[in-house]
Amino acid sequence: MLHYCIQIIVFQSLFLLVYDIVLKKETFFNYNRAYLLVTVLISLVIPFVKIDHFKRIIPEAYVVSLPEVIIGSSPHKFLGVQHLDPVFISNITVFTWENLLFFGWVISALILSFKVFQIIKLLRGNQGEKQGRITLIYLKNSTSAFSFFNFIFLGDAISTSKRSAILAHEKVHVSQKHSLDLLVFELLRILFWFNPLIYIYQKRIAEVHEFIADSKAVKQHSKKVYYENLLSQVFDTQSISFINPFFKQSLIKKRIIMLSKSKSNRVNVLKYTLVLPLVVFMLVYTSCTAQEDNTNQNLSIVQQIEALKSSISTQGTITPLEEKALVELVEMLEESKVNTLKIEREHLLSNNQDSFSFLDIDEVPTFAECEDLGSNTEKRKCFSKMVNTFVANHFNPKVADELKLVGNQKISVFFTIAKNGEIKDIKTRGPHILLEEEAKRVVSLLPKINAGKQDGKPVNVTFFLPIHFMVK
Repeated sequence: MLHYCIQIIVFQSLFLLVYDIVLKKETFFNYNRAYLLVTVLISLVIPFVKIDHFKRIIPEAYVVSLPEVIIGSSPHKFLGVQHLDPVFISNITVFTWENLLFFGWVISALILSFKVFQIIKLLRGNQGEKQGRITLIYLKNSTSAFSFFNFIFLGDAISTSKRSAILAHEKVHVSQKHSLDLLVFELLRILFWFNPLIYIYQKRIAEVHEFIADSKAVKQHSKKVYYENLLSQVFDTQSISFINPFFKQSLIKKRIIMLSKSKSNRVNVLKYTLVLPLVVFMLVYTSCTAQEDNTNQNLSIVQQIEALKSSISTQGTITPLEEKALVELVEMLEESKVNTLKIEREHLLSNNQDSFSFLDIDEVPTFAECEDLGSNTEKRKCFSKMVNTFVANHFNPKVADELKLVGNQKISVFFTIAKNGEIKDIKTRGPHILLEEEAKRVVSLLPKINAGKQDGKPVNVTFFLPIHFMVK
């Protein structure tokens, strides 16, 4: 949810940036209206769009499980592990982000309900007059003028000489259904009340509505008279964000400027095509992000499998809870099709025998010493052996002694050999943070590595390395 909201805000920022810098000053008001409506909706949808073609542009990551590094006594001489009954701790936290989000929805919905109530109150408390599809509502002792769907609210204190221009303006709002645009943004303000860009979007489209209405209404009156109407009064417009007011003080100057501005050159319509590369960029980003999320999910499953494998090797059996977890993992594997991820398995079957399963990586990462070997299989074995030897020789077992740990200890290490051969994203899990840091230190010191390749292109390859040692 958080990632989705961040994507929306980033995408809307880019769309608004293009609008404010490139499009805002153009007199293509209907195009600007369409741009604002379409882009705000696109920004909500794009995070869910995943295009496989874009995924293939970025080489996928590979996961390789290396043999265990054995430090000290044989890892098969483990002490039994006692399993205690689970302890259930109730969560007494009152505040959660979900509660805050829900609270914001409720408040925003109440605010919208109050605005609707104000409109209903004006409809019931004032006389109306039907004029075709439009209903005129005369506000008592008021100089306000605004429209809401097919209703035009007109203050009875407005002079007769000014009513004609005001009605022409408001009828444009009604005919073009501008209230529907504003209502869409009101609903978005409820769902995304925490997103300030929704409010900016609504402000921008309200401006465009006024420019559209002015450009059409002024054709029925002289510009001089229309300017005088704009400048002569500032009406007490109702403070409701989804109505179209005739006079709004903060907009008067902008409206006069746009009225007096020459029409934009038709060639400038091409500026709207700038949105196309922007959308393509967003689709590439979301598609590649989806691939990374899937890889991380599969990697998490691999980690859980390795943890269960370790539990079985230490105890010779699994608990009912672990059995349940194993069933759930199998279901997850089927649902996520993790088997389609290219996962290299090299299991330690005994003290002296390795069994290797070689899948689809064309060229595995290798040290310089392994490059001259003939087959991929030999290179893989050489690489695994060198990593094993290096870690065993450089790992400092005194860290465990200083921590006064006893019995078998295991540290699970995940690290990635990047496309440039560098080691990155080292993640560890162990019985103590100092052991985890020691494992990170040793892995980061591995000699220079030549990156793995698939279809002739360098790829990221993630390794799982279990480190076992006994503390007497």
